[in-house]
Amino acid sequence: MEQAKIDRINALAKKAKSPEGLTPEETAEARGHCPVCGKPVTIGVLHRVEALADRPEGARRPGAKPFEHLVPLPEVIAASEGGTAASGRVNAKYEALLRKLGPEFQILRETPLEDIAYAAGPLVAEGIRRMRTGAVRWEPGYDGAYGVLGLLAPEEREALRGAVAALPERERQVILLRYFRGMTQDRTAKVLGVSQVQVSRIERKAVEHLRERLGE
Repeated sequence: MEQAKIDRINALAKKAKSPEGLTPEETAEARGHCPVCGKPVTIGVLHRVEALADRPEGARRPGAKPFEHLVPLPEVIAASEGGTAASGRVNAKYEALLRKLGPEFQILRETPLEDIAYAAGPLVAEGIRRMRTGAVRWEPGYDGAYGVLGLLAPEEREALRGAVAALPERERQVILLRYFRGMTQDRTAKVLGVSQVQVSRIERKAVEHLRERLGE
């Protein structure tokens, strides 16, 4: 067997073991059998969609109306910071964002990322940026289970926390109090014994440094 075919079989076997599983095209390439165990593949809804489709995936009819992919804000918060959309922590941050920044659709579509970072923290701002640009990962649902949205992987969250740890002490204190403990600028100023204006300036400088460290 040619090495290229062996490599392709191995790639399909690896994909079959992943949470995403095989696409309809990959299942057809494997002739309907699992490349790991050799048993027939249990096909899902996507295979039926593929069978009924009259055009390839991603094709666009002439004159088709533009559209956007949006994800509910609680799910974005949970996928950015970890946890579930139904948790009390996520719901509290969701309600706080609505109070500070306005309607949910506006936050998801139009609010400047800098404003979101100041209101909810850099993780949520990065999650919304990725949602807007389509840089999301979906773990498909199966057997009645819903699909799972992926925005920031655990290692990416840790990288951001590492960048925070490397900030100058005063900037680190402000970021931790504001974004990881959810304090207002006024409350942060009282804790640190400085003015609210000073906290605002330190915060903006800290966010700039984080962007530099994370290569943005």
